Amino acid sequence: MLNFLKQSLTTRRGSAKTLWVLVLLFVFSISFSIAVSHIFLAASAAVYITWKWRHDHVFPRIPILLPAAAFVYCTILSVLFSIHPAISLYDSKSLALFIILPIVFDSVRDLEDIRLIYGVLILAGVLSAAFGLYQFFGSETNLINSRIRGFMGHWMTFSGLLMILNVLLFSHLLFSKEHPFWFYPAFGLFSLTLLLTLTRSAWLGFLAASFVLIAMRKLRWVVAIPAVVMIVFVASTLVFPSVVASRMSSIFNPNETSNRDRIQMVQSGWKIIQDYPLTGVGNDMIKRVYPRYRAADSVFRDNPHLHNNLVQLAAENGVLTLLAWLWLIGKVPHDLIHWKRNVMNPEEKFMIHGTIGIVVSLFVAGMFEYNFGDSEIKMLFLVLVTIPYAWRKQVQREDAVNLPVSMWVEQRA
Repeated sequence: MLNFLKQSLTTRRGSAKTLWVLVLLFVFSISFSIAVSHIFLAASAAVYITWKWRHDHVFPRIPILLPAAAFVYCTILSVLFSIHPAISLYDSKSLALFIILPIVFDSVRDLEDIRLIYGVLILAGVLSAAFGLYQFFGSETNLINSRIRGFMGHWMTFSGLLMILNVLLFSHLLFSKEHPFWFYPAFGLFSLTLLLTLTRSAWLGFLAASFVLIAMRKLRWVVAIPAVVMIVFVASTLVFPSVVASRMSSIFNPNETSNRDRIQMVQSGWKIIQDYPLTGVGNDMIKRVYPRYRAADSVFRDNPHLHNNLVQLAAENGVLTLLAWLWLIGKVPHDLIHWKRNVMNPEEKFMIHGTIGIVVSLFVAGMFEYNFGDSEIKMLFLVLVTIPYAWRKQVQREDAVNLPVSMWVEQRA
């Protein structure tokens, strides 16, 4: 990884080098601090805008930029028709995170840059997961009520980041022919820590992504997944009987406290959507209107969000915003599935399949948690889904350079 870093820095000059360093610091800091990552992102944005203004006036043609812009537009429209527009406007500041798309798109130049970003992310994840394990084994409190958080403020954020990074690493091990030896223990570390977060939505997201990745690698390997799940369950029952096994068994219990609460939140969310279908109630308004829509026997009397991406987006920002989000989420795997038919390089296969797995994990986990509303997860997701488009841009440039030569050869023949 150090060689990739040295090479990427030596090929850049001036503001381009400064921008690349800031981007690397930004992606590294996502696993540790939202404040620090925002600082590096803001610095990256300032340098990027200055660089575009002085040296590169070409507008970045990112295929996912249009659905992302539609999502931003519909969210702003929701703010204008919010119950409290001023509060919603302040809460919508997270829309600025979409600046990640053009920054990463224009910063990443080749596969070496991509390997470097992946390596930085995995290294940061290893440090975060190791700290999470320290919290688990060093805690003397009830782990059901005091869950491990790593460096994050909440265990849902920590588990969501681990889920995405573990999908990325698993794809690397499945499809890439060359990877550092330390990736194997890193995968074990990620998997164990993710298990001990006791976050069932992240478990299901990783399991769904693993199913898709294994099926794309070799379909008949899928039959081994139930056996692996059973082994993990039995081992968890033996090693961590009071925490992990009980959380696993509760997944299928509709009367379990949080399960029943999620069902009631979906029901309440549907009522909100019926009353505010097009533009929703506005950003940060769910917690204000939820008491009017909650069930009489609801488990928790107040909820800041509805623990479901689809229901939350439709209720808070309207059906139009939900459709724009589905467009964005659906376009990524649509484009990648189309591109992968012509990909021969294992490194490129790993990148494409890994990104598809990440989208699957976010979507499945998001059926039980509003993970797209989490800034850290959103930042990591936007970085990773932009990378294949940056790679595609370079391939198209190389094809454009080689095309006249190939046409000349054909004419001579």
